[in-house]
Parts: sequence; C-alpha cells; structure tokens
Amino acid sequence: MGLWVAIFNGLLTYKLHDMKNVVFLCLAILVVGCSTKEDDYSNKTQQEVWINGYTTTSSSEYADKQTNIIRFLFFDPDKASTFDGKTFNTGFDSYYQYTKLQEDPIYTMLIDESRLLLKDGSTISPIYEVESSKDETKEITLPVGKYFVVAFYYERGYRRDFWNKYTTQMYELKSRYNPQTLTVVIPINYTQYGRIDWRNWEN
Repeated sequence: MGLWVAIFNGLLTYKLHDMKNVVFLCLAILVVGCSTKEDDYSNKTQQEVWINGYTTTSSSEYADKQTNIIRFLFFDPDKASTFDGKTFNTGFDSYYQYTKLQEDPIYTMLIDESRLLLKDGSTISPIYEVESSKDETKEITLPVGKYFVVAFYYERGYRRDFWNKYTTQMYELKSRYNPQTLTVVIPINYTQYGRIDWRNWEN
C-alpha cells in the first residue's frame, strides 16, 4: 500500500511540476506578445505633435529668438495644391515704410478668417488650427498623414513687426513612439512680406 501511495505522490508531483512549466511558458508568450504589440508603433492612426512658435527680437541675422504665439493652420495638401503664395521684396529695410505697405490678400484671409486663398480665388478651411504658447510646448494629436501647414503671428499687433507675412511647408506626420515636433520662427524682416521661407529654431 505504501508503495502505491509513493508512486501516486510521485506522479502528482511530476504533473504539478509539468503544469507549472506550462503556466510559465504561457505567461512568457503572453508577455512577449504584449511587449511586441506595445513596441510596434507603425500602425498608429493618431500621432502626438509638439508645437513651438518663436519670433526674433530684431531684424539682425544674429537676433535672439523668443517664444511667442504663432497660429498654425493644417490644410489638406490635395485641396491646397493650387495655392500660389508669393514673396514680395520691399526694396527697403525700414519699419516705418513697412507699415505703409498694402496688405497681402492671402495674409488678410488667413488672419481674419483662418482660410487659405487659392489661385482661382476660392478658399479652403483648415483641418485643424492651433496656437503655440509663450509659456510651454503645446501638444496636439492629429491623424497620421501629410498636411500643408501655414504659420503666422497670431495678430496684426500694435507694432507690426510680424504683420503681413506667413510661412508654409508640407509636413508629414508619421506613426512613432515619441511625439513629432513642429517648430517655426517668424522673424522681424522689413525687406520681405507675403510668403516667407519656413525657419526652424536651428536656422
């Protein structure tokens, strides 16, 4: 009788040990599976973006930059394909003369109505609109894809250092773990108005 009990206990111990191995194996597969799923960011449909806007403190090439309120408009690139913004050279570098310029109609439409004026005279609305902050990085979430982005100083202002100018770029938002960044610098520059080159912090 004692022999049968010993055999039964042995089999039970073996089975329990075997069951533990199966449980550990299942847990390991589950952990690896979850980890792989969490680490695969290629299928995200929404992506975080960090928005920062700056202006320069003077018209000097070496002017300091400071955070400021810049308006960002995100347009459908297909609908904006007929956009034809132009850069206008003033021929002078004078603030007083700059304030006497005629306002660019594209800029007027952007700042007054947040709409983009196209070559044929029609206008389109942005998919998304956001203003950067003077105090902190602004985080937004947008669908992954391509956007035609227009940025400009958020108001005409009492001093019109940043008035009558806007900048554009084609921006691709990709699926990734960390937020993407979108940064722009609107400079004091009395020699140009209308569409100006997009400047990043490094430029």
